[in-house]
Amino acid sequence: MNKKTRFIVGIDLGTTNSAVSYIDSEESSSNKNKKKAHDLKNAPVVFDIPQFVDEGVVGKISTLPSFLYIPGAYDAEIAAGGLPWQSGSEKVITGEYARIIGGKKPSNLVYSAKSWLCYSRVDRNAPILPWGREDTAGKLSPVSASAAYLKHIINAWNSEGGGMRGKYHPLEDEQVVVTIPASFDETARELTFKAAELAGFKNLTMLEEPQAAFYNWISQNEAHLGDIIKENMLVLVFDMGGGTTDFNLITVEERGGRPEFKRVAVGDHLMLGGDNMDLALAREVEESIFGAGQKMGIAGWTSLTHQCRKAKETLLAEQSVNEVEVTFLGTGRSVIGGSVKGVITAAAAKNIVLNGFFKQIGIDEDVTERRLGFQELGLPYVSETAVFKHLSAFLRRHAANPFLAPWVKTADTGGVRAVRPDAVLFNGGVFKSSSLRKASLDMINHWFSAQPDFNVKELENDKLDHAVALGAAYYGLVLRGEGVRITGGTGKSYYIEVAHLSTEPSELKSPLTSVCILPRGAEPDSEITLSEPEFQVMANTPASFNMYSSSYRVGDKPGDIVTAEQDFFFKLPPVRTILQFGKKTGSAHLPVTLSIKLNEYGTLDIWCESKTTPHRWRLSFQLRDAAADDTSEESTTTSALTDTRTLDQQTTEQACEAIRAALWGNEQALGALTKTITEILGVEKDNWPLPVIRKLWDTLMELKQRRLTTPVHEARWLNMAGFLLRPGFGYFLDTERIKELWKIFSEGVKFYRDGGCSLEWWIMWRRVAGGLSEQHQDIIFKKAAQHLLPGKKKKDTSRLQIPEILEIWMLTASVERLGSSVKVELGDELLRQIKKFGDKNTAKLMWALSRLGGRVPFYGPVEKVIPKAAAEKWIREIMALKWTHPADAAYAISQLARKTGDRAGDTEDTLREEAARWIQKVTAGAGERYIKRLSEALPVSFEEEREVFGDTLPVGLIIDKGKKIK
Repeated sequence: MNKKTRFIVGIDLGTTNSAVSYIDSEESSSNKNKKKAHDLKNAPVVFDIPQFVDEGVVGKISTLPSFLYIPGAYDAEIAAGGLPWQSGSEKVITGEYARIIGGKKPSNLVYSAKSWLCYSRVDRNAPILPWGREDTAGKLSPVSASAAYLKHIINAWNSEGGGMRGKYHPLEDEQVVVTIPASFDETARELTFKAAELAGFKNLTMLEEPQAAFYNWISQNEAHLGDIIKENMLVLVFDMGGGTTDFNLITVEERGGRPEFKRVAVGDHLMLGGDNMDLALAREVEESIFGAGQKMGIAGWTSLTHQCRKAKETLLAEQSVNEVEVTFLGTGRSVIGGSVKGVITAAAAKNIVLNGFFKQIGIDEDVTERRLGFQELGLPYVSETAVFKHLSAFLRRHAANPFLAPWVKTADTGGVRAVRPDAVLFNGGVFKSSSLRKASLDMINHWFSAQPDFNVKELENDKLDHAVALGAAYYGLVLRGEGVRITGGTGKSYYIEVAHLSTEPSELKSPLTSVCILPRGAEPDSEITLSEPEFQVMANTPASFNMYSSSYRVGDKPGDIVTAEQDFFFKLPPVRTILQFGKKTGSAHLPVTLSIKLNEYGTLDIWCESKTTPHRWRLSFQLRDAAADDTSEESTTTSALTDTRTLDQQTTEQACEAIRAALWGNEQALGALTKTITEILGVEKDNWPLPVIRKLWDTLMELKQRRLTTPVHEARWLNMAGFLLRPGFGYFLDTERIKELWKIFSEGVKFYRDGGCSLEWWIMWRRVAGGLSEQHQDIIFKKAAQHLLPGKKKKDTSRLQIPEILEIWMLTASVERLGSSVKVELGDELLRQIKKFGDKNTAKLMWALSRLGGRVPFYGPVEKVIPKAAAEKWIREIMALKWTHPADAAYAISQLARKTGDRAGDTEDTLREEAARWIQKVTAGAGERYIKRLSEALPVSFEEEREVFGDTLPVGLIIDKGKKIK
């Protein structure tokens, strides 16, 4: 992939700004000292990017602001082209002018696309941006928005003559290095690569941003490295940009009179950066204008946050500016029309940033993370915003790293052992402020003040806007064997989960047993083959491998079986496949070896190779674009903490045999089946462990034809099938189980005249709805709509009894992958039915309405939540009705008006306050837990999940909203 092209181009695809630099290798090759990048002719050069800088004005500036404006109906003159490569049909504006005009019309502005790439609760390939915009025309996915920035860069380069050096050199054909945060997981890396492919790049490598920043520092100082940095020094790269924070540790050794650098530690993903500070400043302005607890509309808020970004940079800079004025359109109930002005003072900005985000702490203070739902503007920012708490956790946790033993010191607080860096390289726009760099240095010095004569050193970085792009270009030179390389390879080790075979009780709270398949420090393009321990796979049967990475474990070698606390690992998307082997072989156990390659993009290629035949199968990570039609285990966790009982295989098999006997037996045996299984397992029905119920389901599915014997057989089979597979996801091979179950959907109910069978049919599909793909859920909707929506009824649609209609409503409300417009249509009709029924059947109908309009989905993608305007309409209609039994209505309102912290989705504060008073009144004070949901952005509690799901969850399955947003 790294063919020797004339130009080496580095691209920093940033959250707030993107930048480009390049090296002309032909000029370099004519230089006798070509291996010294500090020579002017071989140093990376910043590429000034043509773009609109104002209305109708094209200019070249050294960054491309990562903003994209989607012109509306009245923006025709804006979208009429003007850039050299544009035609009159150009649909979007990218860069500086997009940032300017988007601040005035924020509903048309796409920003922070990079942050959305690492948010697993949305479909990152779906057109969801601008977030909160109800008009879907022109919306883009995070991937396509990222591709648009890269495509602009390609067009800009090519319009300038493809390098401006004689022969045309299209950027698509040159050697390109694109940077990503070090903490990006495999999914975000794959999606970044996909965006680059969509833009047209053919010769691409990816590099982590902290390394790129350090490569730039090397490039700038290569001639005198030994004068600045000494052997046995440890450098902390502290990289804080617009959307993320990364920590890296790099050691310095000396070999042949020259320093050598090795990266030895990488931090976890932190969605914490300048964006968080902008939001905090915006809240300060909002409160000063509207009063405590009052909120402005989403358009004004978005405009204000963008202005706060510029104000922050101005007020924290060295220049003597005491205040900055911000202006935005007045919206909402407090201000009608016109514009509103506010002021941000330097004192307020410094107080929020220095005394809030960069407040001084003891090194022993822990990060306080809460399980939260959504945050401002839809993105799941960390709840702990004290930057130094995250830094101290990083330094303390890596004290166990044997490679860092020489730098582990006793801190000044409580005898805490932590890694002490000798020098810091700051990177990212946040650190343009010298006061923030000083605060960071002071914090480290304070932590280790017990060490005599210790004073951490700052490595100069005077190109914070361009350092990453410049370093990326220099890295391209390193790939050609020139310059100074940072060794150390990947900052993570990788593992495949295996069964824990030890019968000894573990002292660990939540042990994970796995096999190391790629060690920390592996270099790109390194390939490892594991023949031991022996792996066996089942051919011609779906297989799934749970994959993990760890930034903290060191010393694990390929093939090592490791049992450690699950907290030390980060779960990756599962690897799934069917290993096809022969046409008539059936299921067969095959001994295999695993081959693992770390590719140049920083992601894994994994292969299974048969030991007995020439067969070789590639395993692929299950990413969200597929998982959107296949709810993956990334949204769930299985926890041994939920139930400590372990049932042996013989007991489970006895329960399976009871199912066989009942389905082949008489109706009496079927009626007693649950009781029989409970007695065999010695565990109450709701506490049957997850692995056991899935094994029971597999047995039930083997006997699916027996359901057709009698109405009792069918009703019992349907009841058990839904109960044993609920909620349709969360365990090994649940996707394949759903596929098997779906095969009977077209068959329908055989004994449909028996009301019990029809009811159990709809209940079964509701219980497993979370595992159904978007396509399957749409089929269910179309089937159900014939009975629910007057406009969808057909002439031959049978008239159903009320109990069955109620179950169909509950099922339809449970298919969360339906589009928001469909949910609104259903909810509007459901409210008409509620008014028609009055207080009859209230519980089930209000539950269905709460699922259709709930602000926090149980399993579905966040972008499918209905618009807040629709939810507000339903809330007002519910409160206008008279209720004999109002508890069900109060519950529904608590879900429809639930506070999430996402301004684009949250209902108006005044309406939530009115709803809280209504609940208080109609429940006579018994609805406090409902009221709390309206005033605080609380996570969905485990107790509450039973209400939301409408059933018990299997023991061992936790639908963890906290895990989903990290």
